[in-house]
Amino acid sequence: WCMNGHSFSLTVGQDPTGPGTGSGDNGNTDTGDTNNDNGNDGKKNSTTHAKLNIEPHENEIPAFNAKPLRQFKGHTSYIISLSWNKGFLLSGSLDKTARLWHIKKPKSLVTFKHHGAVTAVAYHPFDIDVFVTGSFDSKLRMWSISKKRIILFKQTLGPISAVSYNPSGKMIAVGLLDGICLFYHHTVSHKTSTLQFHTQIECRNRRGKFRTGRKVSGFVWRKNGEELLISTNDSRVRLIRMRDYNPFMKFKGAIVTEAPITASFNESGT
Repeated sequence: WCMNGHSFSLTVGQDPTGPGTGSGDNGNTDTGDTNNDNGNDGKKNSTTHAKLNIEPHENEIPAFNAKPLRQFKGHTSYIISLSWNKGFLLSGSLDKTARLWHIKKPKSLVTFKHHGAVTAVAYHPFDIDVFVTGSFDSKLRMWSISKKRIILFKQTLGPISAVSYNPSGKMIAVGLLDGICLFYHHTVSHKTSTLQFHTQIECRNRRGKFRTGRKVSGFVWRKNGEELLISTNDSRVRLIRMRDYNPFMKFKGAIVTEAPITASFNESGT
């Protein structure tokens, strides 16, 4: 997926063997398409760096076709988050809407209106009718696509920057701009659904300029749901053990202070 301004594109991979070519909430909805660390103990490195050559090598093959398979347009501001489920797509935007798309339809199917920028969207792992959104108005909302309305919501401690279901769909992780992570239990019984606060943890440094916390940029669960990888904009990735919510490993490497980059496990989850 390539997000570019107010639209995003679905691209397909290039054959590596072939020749390459460069190149209180009312839950309103609308149907249809509406519109460094340099290792010198703090001393400045006086070495003049050569200009980075970003031109492709003549033998390089592009990873994607230059022409997208399909391009989706409809949002009126930047797209911040995407979530995929069986051919359906959810997108969250700074235009205060989340939109539902299908890869075979050029226009959005439903528009879900919010009171603030929609910074995170996440499908339920099993129920294709349910998804959650996080917004800068500090509300976590759970939506029913078939009913086109909010079915549950919770007011949080601050603007939301990331949301994620755990693999079982029974817990939702919510990340805030100040490094706080909230966890909610989602239970369904006798056709009733509840969303209950469970606990919270702080992804903050003990000292330094980031001690007050930076934006939580993403969550990735290990397949069994027993561990959670949390990325934050203080250049750290924390591995959380879910049985006691203990951050038993912390990784520091590439400097990330603004971009919403999310770490991930390898395919085997190790």
